[in-house]
Amino acid sequence: MRWWRPGIRWASGGRRVPGSATGCTVPGPGYWAGLRSRRRAGTRRRVTCNHRFLLVPRVHGLASAVLRLAREQVVADWREQYAMAPVLAYTYLEKDRRGAGYAAAGWECCRGLSRGLPDRHAAPVEPKSVWMQPLSEGWREVLHARGDPVIPPPRPVFLPHGDAHWADREYAHCRHPDGRVRSRIVAMGRAWTNRPGASLPMLFPHPAERRAACRLLSNGQVDMAHVLEPHQASTVERCASEPLVLAIQDTTSLDCHGLKQTEGLVGIGGRGRGAQGIMAHFGLAVGETGRPLGVYAMDAGFRRTDRSVQEGDPDFGKESRRWIDGLDRARDVSQACPHTRVVTVCDREGDRWPLIRRARASGAGLLVRSNRSRRRRARRVRLALWACPVLLKAPKDEPDQTPTPMLAVSADEVDADPKHGEQPLHWLLLTTEGEAGPEQALRVVRWYEACWNIETWFSVLRNGSRIATRQFDHASDLRKCLAFDAVTACHVHDLNVMARNSPQVPARDVPGDDPVDCLNEYRTYRKIHRSPEPPDPDPDIRAFVIALAGIAGFVPGRKQPLPGTRKPWQAYDMFVPVPACHRGRNAREPPR
Repeated sequence: MRWWRPGIRWASGGRRVPGSATGCTVPGPGYWAGLRSRRRAGTRRRVTCNHRFLLVPRVHGLASAVLRLAREQVVADWREQYAMAPVLAYTYLEKDRRGAGYAAAGWECCRGLSRGLPDRHAAPVEPKSVWMQPLSEGWREVLHARGDPVIPPPRPVFLPHGDAHWADREYAHCRHPDGRVRSRIVAMGRAWTNRPGASLPMLFPHPAERRAACRLLSNGQVDMAHVLEPHQASTVERCASEPLVLAIQDTTSLDCHGLKQTEGLVGIGGRGRGAQGIMAHFGLAVGETGRPLGVYAMDAGFRRTDRSVQEGDPDFGKESRRWIDGLDRARDVSQACPHTRVVTVCDREGDRWPLIRRARASGAGLLVRSNRSRRRRARRVRLALWACPVLLKAPKDEPDQTPTPMLAVSADEVDADPKHGEQPLHWLLLTTEGEAGPEQALRVVRWYEACWNIETWFSVLRNGSRIATRQFDHASDLRKCLAFDAVTACHVHDLNVMARNSPQVPARDVPGDDPVDCLNEYRTYRKIHRSPEPPDPDPDIRAFVIALAGIAGFVPGRKQPLPGTRKPWQAYDMFVPVPACHRGRNAREPPR
């Protein structure tokens, strides 16, 4: 006869225990504690799960007494085993269970929360109620404290020399535990780069590849962070070689009015009304010369359909939280690049007291415009600059009324013509960097001028993204597609910026050898290049971008010598840059 000793079994909230019925995801506790999904991964080691509880004798008060004793013992055992103490315990109960023993032991049933399978396409199961018990005072502050950085320092990844595709370098740092998922993300990133802006049937013409791509996009265990984090690691590599990096933040909206059957879309017409789509907050890393280095932050889930605010957490549910999260991601980049100064640049919408206080308290660089904006066209102006240190008073409802020192820089246009309806330009900039002086004032204004880079990048993203035509069941699938589009848009935008700012740079130093060779072969095979001389084997980046856009019908002129943002997308969709080891030996064979 086999006997099973009754008792209590505990499991870590961040790892799977053999025989566990709950798995490794913690949807209930993180949501109840007011944690965002990106921060829950770093706090699971502080959360413990009571996933098995059995007492054979039926004695009044025995269950609550055992739970209280186990609560005290698990804290000591956890500290001895893992060198840290848990701060929150949770468990799941079937709906038909009253949980009298847990209630008598001081556990709290979280109304409105339930546990189901993480994959929405799996078979439906009966939801369970979530019960919580704090294990220490101040547990909420511990869970909200920043743990390991979301953007860690990049790790070396082996890439074969002859098959080093640009997408392989951008998607080779994924930390998903499943190797098949990592390989699929790299393959999908390569297809997205070769055919930017194409539909899924064109990206994956083979039925097996198309089904595999749809499975990954619909996988509940894969989110847009898994797609973006390898690109973030490559962005850190590029930022490490720059003395100064401008981390520009801004928000854009993507209209999905044609997707009537897609669930999870939010209102983009203002405060949840109007058109339906996706609101996305991006952070774009830009060098001091204006060259884009990559997307270091992306938040496409800050606007919720229920717009609920969790009890005890005043910041949860507020859309302004995205600006603070973007500042934290910029701090992660700064920690991964100790020799690079990272300055976060925000427009008028980012002028918020919590953001300024967070930057001052953490020592992060911040530049924000504090005056109201007006729609302007691009033009050359003469500016008069003033700079002086100021003390910002805290709002009346803030508990800490300590003033915050900042540097104020005012830029006023001096040659505006009111007769032609031109209103003078005026910027009032607040920054944590430097001291008052003419050189620093000019430097701050030039930093703020870099904000236009993210607007141009938004234009590239909207022109190349097919987010409004990708028909999926849920908005989370569209967000993963948006992550692929964002990485590809950085690649295309880099070509446009380098062609304008550094036209003499060799093209082989920007997109690489394979795109240059494939473009020359494509133009020769399609008889686009009709000169008796062969194409220049080593063109500069300006000539490469003009030749690339010429495939899509761009003709350079005196008023528009360089293409805009749409033609490079269309040109990349017409030919595929194939690595040299995969090209045919016949020189007249097309590189498709």
